[in-house]
Amino acid sequence: MDFEALVNETLRLHRERNVVFFLGAGASVGTAHEREAGEGLPLGAELASAVASEFGVDDQGVDLRKAASVAARRSSPVAVKRSTAMRRRVKESV
Repeated sequence: MDFEALVNETLRLHRERNVVFFLGAGASVGTAHEREAGEGLPLGAELASAVASEFGVDDQGVDLRKAASVAARRSSPVAVKRSTAMRRRVKESV
């Protein structure tokens, strides 16, 4: 099956609600052009660095789980969630 036939078949199955798409974590990253323009959602490392910076966590090689966990202990889980949600809203409004 060539690419065009695959796309058409996928669209047909979607219209018939007879397909389930399984997307990985990178699906929300966007295209290279969007990334270069500063659009789209941050990658895990970028978000980890932002959370670490905002909540005073040493971000030397820290992953997102650790940054969020330490930030939540220093402040609160709700504060970390609000911070990341607010960061997204500010980015979307620009």
